[in-house]
Amino acid sequence: MSRAVPEPAVAAVEDRRTRRRLRADARPRRVAARSATAWPGGLLGALVLVMAFETAVVSAGPRFQDPVACCWALAAEDAQTKAPGCEVLLVGDSLVKHGLAPRVLNEVTGRRSWNLAVAAGPAPATEALLRRALDSGARPQAVVFDLKPGVLAGGPKFSMRYWPRVLSLAEVLALVRAARSGSFAGELIVVAALPSFRSRHEIRGDLSAALSGATGPLRGLNALGARHWAVNSGANLATPRAGYSGAVSEAEQKQYVSQGFAAHRVNASASRRIAELASRNGSRAYLLLPPTVSKLMERRVETGAERKYEAFVRSLQAEHPLLTVLDARGSGYPPSAFVDPVHLSALGAWALSEDVALVLRKDLDSTGTMLGGRWLRLPEYRERALPDDLEHVELSRARLIESRAR
Repeated sequence: MSRAVPEPAVAAVEDRRTRRRLRADARPRRVAARSATAWPGGLLGALVLVMAFETAVVSAGPRFQDPVACCWALAAEDAQTKAPGCEVLLVGDSLVKHGLAPRVLNEVTGRRSWNLAVAAGPAPATEALLRRALDSGARPQAVVFDLKPGVLAGGPKFSMRYWPRVLSLAEVLALVRAARSGSFAGELIVVAALPSFRSRHEIRGDLSAALSGATGPLRGLNALGARHWAVNSGANLATPRAGYSGAVSEAEQKQYVSQGFAAHRVNASASRRIAELASRNGSRAYLLLPPTVSKLMERRVETGAERKYEAFVRSLQAEHPLLTVLDARGSGYPPSAFVDPVHLSALGAWALSEDVALVLRKDLDSTGTMLGGRWLRLPEYRERALPDDLEHVELSRARLIESRAR
């Protein structure tokens, strides 16, 4: 007859089994805990590679920027380094960049000026550049800006690739809130976070050129732009276009939005803030309505687009009584003053700059109450001889080639 195992012995065996089971159960949990907190080596390596590539894209600068992106980046830099100390600031889009020459304003008003306008620059970009200049210490006596109808009509998505060039993180978030679009927010975040994504077309073009044994064109174009804008205090003085007749194709009529006008809400809000910023610290604010070729203006009048645009400008002036409008639309600029239906050549820019400068000189030299609420029609076009030492775009190109050949 077998003897029963004493209860204490049974308990000891069960206790040992329990401890072994607990140890076995604990081991996988500890491994799982370590796996959950550890970064896989492959992921870390991939992140390092991504960061290295993005840094390389940024370091390459003009090599992977189209001329518009280069223009925005240089204007943002100028807002911090050139604008402080200037008594006249010129901001806006390509119409001001092509239309107002700081050299003329300097000579006529006796006050230093700088052109911070950017190609294809919507109102939020103008606002951001002006704000950056003011935050950097600029205290201008006068701010001249424009609001191109075609750019006002477009939403912020049209400038998607360029926003990170001028906007701070806070301004990016503000633009996202104003746009009220989830798809826009997602794409803008990716564009801002990944330079390689926003420059993907330029990178592809540069690599294709390198594989064929050529040099990508962007470095040369951006070097030309950087030299030309530096020499002309931010302005783009286009070489006069011989034989331009002022004809406007149907494609150009569509491109310049001659069939109608309605300001996008994001641009409309930014326009009001520009007028407010321009009047800050006692600055005199001027909204310039530049000339266009007559064929384009005729179509805009015929379709009612110009009437709607003018109503928008008048509403802006009604909200900001210190704003003065400088209207050159009826000044009779001939085709020889343009290089396309809306952009002035150096000849046109010289004339417009002098007429604007004469208004500024009179206003800035006056004392007493602030002037504003005026709608001033600028004089009829009168061609001025260009200075012999004026560096228009093609002369900048020639001098850049010459300097490289030395």
